[in-house]
Amino acid sequence: AVFRNLEGTDSLIQVQYSAGGRNGHRIPRRVSFGMTYYQESTSEKKLVGAEMTLSEFDSDESDTSYYLLLSFEPLAWDELMNRFQLPLIVYALLFCIIGLGAIFFTWLGWGAVRLSTKKAQSPAFRWKE
Repeated sequence: AVFRNLEGTDSLIQVQYSAGGRNGHRIPRRVSFGMTYYQESTSEKKLVGAEMTLSEFDSDESDTSYYLLLSFEPLAWDELMNRFQLPLIVYALLFCIIGLGAIFFTWLGWGAVRLSTKKAQSPAFRWKE
């Protein structure tokens, strides 16, 4: 109930969880918790992803030792782009550049076909149909 108001917002992220190799045992001896983030400024980081892995299980309740590994890793720009974490202007510019490139190569292909045609009179380029 405490986090219900935060569900569906950027304030909560999903944690990927895995606990392989239990084989009937219930106490994990190795716990790994990794977090990935986006460095928005020199003083601000935005948590993007998290994963928790439990391994090396046993059933010895008298043994209280375990190994905990915490890791923080910044994401590269291509991973940030694939997770839609970059500002909107980046995606708008990328969309425009790809669109203009497609138009350019279409025009280039049309020009190559027109120059290589052996007809005496080639059809004109129709801007509107």
